[in-house]
Amino acid sequence: MATTTVPLIRASLVSTIEAAAPLRLASVRFRRANQADDLQDAADGAPGSHLLRKYEIVQTDSGAEGEVIHSTQILKEEIFELKIAYPNLENIAGAGGLDGLRDMMREDHRVLRDALFSADNYLSGVLRQGPGTSQFEEDDDIWWLVMSLPVLFYEASTL
Repeated sequence: MATTTVPLIRASLVSTIEAAAPLRLASVRFRRANQADDLQDAADGAPGSHLLRKYEIVQTDSGAEGEVIHSTQILKEEIFELKIAYPNLENIAGAGGLDGLRDMMREDHRVLRDALFSADNYLSGVLRQGPGTSQFEEDDDIWWLVMSLPVLFYEASTL
């Protein structure tokens, strides 16, 4: 069986996210936040339209150390969190106001869910990606789409 690594899985997730085509405001694609900056800090400092669909993806849990499949493979689960920013600005998603912003977030969620959890987009060595939990968080200046992405995969071992 093929094996993979956490950095390769993260790179594959980033590639899939950035290839996803939003249905509304399609010219504003999903863009990864600069890793040197914290997306939450950027949102707190200047929550403008430049943050629309900026995201960060982090490994939140080392998951379960699975069973040894063979002396060269271990079955593992890692959990990533995808957090996408949506500035709470008047009519950023069109004339619908806040309802339009909520609708856009739901549409983006469907597009990303379908792309990330499609077996066609799995990296070699990955058995299953998600689905995990998803939630919509509304703060004063910025709203967030937060998705949990559990990934079950084979990792190389030298037992």
